[in-house]
Amino acid sequence: MKQNGRFFYRVGYIALLMAFIIGQTVFALPEADRGTFSSNPGDQRGPVVTLDDQCTWDYDGMRFLGTGGISRGTTMWPNGSYGGNYGEMRFVRTCDLLVDTAYAFCFDIDHALENEPYCVDVDSAVITEDSCSAAQLKATAYLLAWGDAQNAFEDDVDQLAIWKLTTNKKLGSPTYGIPYFCINWPNLIDPTPSYPYINTVFSTNSDRNNAANLKVLDALDKNVMLEDDQLLVSNDPAVVGPEYSVVTVQACVYRGARAGEVGNTSLEGIRIIATYKITSSGTPHELELFTDASGCVSFDISQPVSGNAYDSVFVEFCSNACWPMNGIPCDLDDKQDIVFGDPIEICEELPIPGDTWLPVELTAFHAFSSEEGVDLVWTTASEIELDYWEIERCNSGTDDFTVLARLQAHNSLTGSSYTYFDRLGIVGRVYDYRLVDVGMDGTRTVHESVESASYGNIAAGRITEYELDDAYPNPFNPSTTIRYSIPEDGLVNITVYDVSGREVAQIVNTFHEAGRYAVNFNGANLSSGTYFYRMTSSEFSMTKRIMLLK
Repeated sequence: MKQNGRFFYRVGYIALLMAFIIGQTVFALPEADRGTFSSNPGDQRGPVVTLDDQCTWDYDGMRFLGTGGISRGTTMWPNGSYGGNYGEMRFVRTCDLLVDTAYAFCFDIDHALENEPYCVDVDSAVITEDSCSAAQLKATAYLLAWGDAQNAFEDDVDQLAIWKLTTNKKLGSPTYGIPYFCINWPNLIDPTPSYPYINTVFSTNSDRNNAANLKVLDALDKNVMLEDDQLLVSNDPAVVGPEYSVVTVQACVYRGARAGEVGNTSLEGIRIIATYKITSSGTPHELELFTDASGCVSFDISQPVSGNAYDSVFVEFCSNACWPMNGIPCDLDDKQDIVFGDPIEICEELPIPGDTWLPVELTAFHAFSSEEGVDLVWTTASEIELDYWEIERCNSGTDDFTVLARLQAHNSLTGSSYTYFDRLGIVGRVYDYRLVDVGMDGTRTVHESVESASYGNIAAGRITEYELDDAYPNPFNPSTTIRYSIPEDGLVNITVYDVSGREVAQIVNTFHEAGRYAVNFNGANLSSGTYFYRMTSSEFSMTKRIMLLK
């Protein structure tokens, strides 16, 4: 059995040996910014248990054991009461003799883990068809993911909030197995609230109880990312008004395989922290956002219209991922039910160059070597009062650009695609290219992007790294070309997804020799909208955005 299987209770030589190893190692562990542990259970914690002779979990104590002289009060629930210590506990775990820590809260208020023998089986909590179970597990995951207690009071509140989400375990009860907040118990403190019944577990310390109630009420409509989820980020074309140029940025959650394993495929209510900084101000701005039903969040960033001078903006989207790992006792009568929470942070960066806010937004520019010379392709997201384009060229590395050609602008508010074939060069020479847009009023804007290519030598330069180019054209209707390169032989997969993370097309899935490649993607059977294409090969993975406009 693997890590999600049941712990086997081990007594004797193996247990003592592993306990000794842990005891020698635990005090060298760095504290992971989760507070100072003030309780050591000593010899009262019971035997150490191994999992398939691979892992050992050893309870190491409870943090914030003191209360600052203020009583915690008594925790009450329909079947009894509890007046002992509670809060977050730390376990030291060794797997293949690698030592790290795990953090847990008691799920079972009958059990005081710090002073009784224990053994646990750690297994993923799985959502069933029951809506109460789904709400319970997602809310518990949210509390585990975003809990960051800084003192004994906050630590107690987190534990009490998790207890309010626990399940009735009284054998023989007609409500056995149902989360307390879904049961129509009489309210034991304040009869006013009718749903959810968060006071069916409560503390006689009103400050702790009220704070825990607020946490539960806030968490019940929330969700979380999971460990193998991804954030896909992008920005829309600028909307240029008389006073401000506005860019909309967005992030969408893409679910990994674990979502299906635990039954949490819902994308709504996931907390995303977005931080952006405009270069000139240096002041970061932070937004708290929650995903919609498609798993996406978005917001606008604006800059005053000021000729050709716009700042670059750096955006970062972050979320915490966590999912309850039930701790089930080896003997079900032990009532040692705990839940582990080790959140991880998932972040994705989105740099937005200053020219994104220009009336002409250049979304892609590429130079490709061909047998006849160099092929230039570029796309725009929007064009306002644009007269023509200038293509400039120089010998690579010299920076002495001269005008090679002029092309009349399409001047489209929804963007355009352009192609120019340079046939006026020397075979084998490498050239640098850049673009200049010229407005109706004569204003010339030099775009920052510089592309290089060898004239007339498509095989020039050894490929040293994986590359996935921007699709051209983009936006497209109905087809676009995706170019990519691989430095070594291997399997290549390119798959297209919609904004909800659903696979809509697999356009490459075959073995390639090292080299440069191009593939055509036809979206005739898809509806207009934003899509993402992802290339994976060996340890390389990259995702880019395309937009289908019909």
